[in-house]
Amino acid sequence: MLRIKFSGGRQFSASKSASSPSAKTLACIALDKEIMNKGLLTIFIFVVTIGQSFGQVKRNDITGDWETDNKDSLYYKSDTIEFIQDANWPYRNQTCDIVVLRISKSDFKFINSYLCTEPGRERWTNGKQSIKIKKSKTGQTIEIKILNKVETFEIIDYKEERVERYPWDIKKLKLKRV
Repeated sequence: MLRIKFSGGRQFSASKSASSPSAKTLACIALDKEIMNKGLLTIFIFVVTIGQSFGQVKRNDITGDWETDNKDSLYYKSDTIEFIQDANWPYRNQTCDIVVLRISKSDFKFINSYLCTEPGRERWTNGKQSIKIKKSKTGQTIEIKILNKVETFEIIDYKEERVERYPWDIKKLKLKRV
């Protein structure tokens, strides 16, 4: 009779019989399973950790003009907002009212645009405006501060799509109001 004690208090015992593999073989198989389970757990934790660190949105990722539909004040009323960064988006969209987040490395402007008159109009506040990307328990948030008003959004999704006719990628940013 062969007895093996594993960490965690589990035991394995085997006795030799004519039709079964040797006790030593069974013990090796049990030990291999124990090692494999620990290895798989380690690999899983490593992959999850790597995925979280590489899946983060950075300030350079969101530089440029991000536009969303503001028909019927949709930006202000909706819980979920999808911004898009595409040069032709305003021309394909069926709305006149657009909210634009104009983000550069050192500056930020929150702009309300109206494009259905010639020339189009843009309105923004001359006061202090800022945008920050922060880490939270659930992922990342974007904090938009205009004068004394602060709006916080959770980043739900960020995608870059390659289109053959453009030299630039089309980017989409989906946010949920917190």
